[in-house]
Amino acid sequence: MKNQRFLDNYHYFTLGAILLLAFLLRWHNLDLKPLWLDEIITALFASGQNYENIPRETVLPIQEIPNLFTWQRGVSCPQIAANLAQYSTHPPLFFCLLYGWLGWWQSLTWVIQLRSLSVLFGVAGVFVIYFVNRLAFSRGSGLMAALLMAVSPFAVYLSQEARHYTLPMLLISLSLWGLIQIQTDIFQAHRHRLGIWIVWSTINAISLYVHYFCLLAVIAEITTILLCLWWHRKQLENLYHSYFYLFASSLITCLSFLPWLFIMWQHSYRAETQWIGAPNLLSPFYNTLLGWVLMVIAFPVENQHLAVTICSTVVVLLTVVAMGIRGKMGYVKLWQQPVKQIFLVTLSSCICCVLLQLFALSYFRGKDITSILRYNFIYYPYFCALLGACLHTQVKSPQDLQKKYPKSSFFANLPIFATPLFRQADITFISFQHPFIFVCLGLISSLFVTNNLVFHKPFYPEQVARNLTQEIAIPLTMVMVYSNEQDIALGLSFALALQQHQPTLTTNNSIFLPQQPDWQTFAHKLKILPFNSSQRLNLWIFAPGRRRREYPPQLLIDTKTSCSIDIQQHYRIGIPYQLYRCATMIK
Repeated sequence: MKNQRFLDNYHYFTLGAILLLAFLLRWHNLDLKPLWLDEIITALFASGQNYENIPRETVLPIQEIPNLFTWQRGVSCPQIAANLAQYSTHPPLFFCLLYGWLGWWQSLTWVIQLRSLSVLFGVAGVFVIYFVNRLAFSRGSGLMAALLMAVSPFAVYLSQEARHYTLPMLLISLSLWGLIQIQTDIFQAHRHRLGIWIVWSTINAISLYVHYFCLLAVIAEITTILLCLWWHRKQLENLYHSYFYLFASSLITCLSFLPWLFIMWQHSYRAETQWIGAPNLLSPFYNTLLGWVLMVIAFPVENQHLAVTICSTVVVLLTVVAMGIRGKMGYVKLWQQPVKQIFLVTLSSCICCVLLQLFALSYFRGKDITSILRYNFIYYPYFCALLGACLHTQVKSPQDLQKKYPKSSFFANLPIFATPLFRQADITFISFQHPFIFVCLGLISSLFVTNNLVFHKPFYPEQVARNLTQEIAIPLTMVMVYSNEQDIALGLSFALALQQHQPTLTTNNSIFLPQQPDWQTFAHKLKILPFNSSQRLNLWIFAPGRRRREYPPQLLIDTKTSCSIDIQQHYRIGIPYQLYRCATMIK
């Protein structure tokens, strides 16, 4: 009895340590990375405002940009939903929750306020995935799945985003727990519990109000139940009862989403959803494989020294091969246990169903969703649960494999590889498949994420800020030429990165001007603005959609100031931006 109590205490102590590790990783350097376009959109709507609150066609000091996101007291969730329906392409629930969160924690710094709710949802997801695998496989499998999610660079990255990614991951994990419970009731206990079906359908309905892509997970889980029922149709006495419960639960989910269904349909055809490019023949396949890799390991390869890139690539490839072999061995071992087969099928089916839907969207609608790695949150809980179960399963130890070395080794076929040196290399590779090694590599990868070495923010706002402030002694003005609201959000992200990079400078300004048919009209817009009277000025013009050769060699911003293009200071990071050096004309 005492030994069992000790084991229980140790088990839950381990779970607590995993949750603490998950929290610390997600909270570490939470405000290090600058806010990017999508997070600006979150901040705007979650503060109770919309794009109409952004000053346009006027000079706006950089230091005043954070004031645009001041939390507005007394805004209701229906008002936030109305703003999103009109100005954005997202369902409202996450933004309503974040609005309430911002009102409660105004003592925190602004960026931490925005991102901290995602951190809590990310840690809660680790807790839920433990119970998923505990129910489906074992307590140890639950710990392994929780540990993998805790140190996953992909999960840590999403948890540090002020976006609606970790909340749907949490809801999908909860829905998966309900699905596993339903499968257990049907195929092992031979019963139906109305409460479990209601909880499952309610979670699915809530998830649709958080992110539209949760619909793919709902369809995958419904399809999985249908496949499992068909697979066991001859062994089930209450088959039609199961069909009835599934139909009723699915109907509840659909009816619950009816109030927002028409708005979702309108959102799907808005211009803001057209930015995803079309795939080529193979891109969805290698994007998917890359997504799987980044769920478990992410080492610096982008914008790094060649030696660092090579070393990182080698470590990643070895890890992927070792984990693939270890995962396959665990899957086969689990499949040999008939009681676990239904859960392996459930997780595998959910992953495959989501991927089939993503591929269908990519090929038939011409939008390569798989190229956006963060959208893998849709099936990440299924992936993590399955990988955790496979890695936890006991397989043959390196010592057992060493006894059968001549028969089992990859190197045994060639005489040169039968030497002791290569024999030990093969055994070492087998040892490399230990789950603890994968966890350590995941932990290191997560630290790379939190220190901004991997998973850089799109459009690189911190790099833009560095480029703009090369000459801090000269006042600067950045002009964002916008054609839609997303361009405005992008300009705000650059302005905030500039303010974060040089917080003490008070001579920097920003201007938001609508796209003009020609540069003459644009120059006229500049002339009527009250520019700084300084004799020198660096004017940075961001013009999405413009080519380098289209920038004019000279601009007049008033009757006394002429701006000449600096052809050495043209950049393109997502969008082009060009420096003009302005000076007062001497008469």
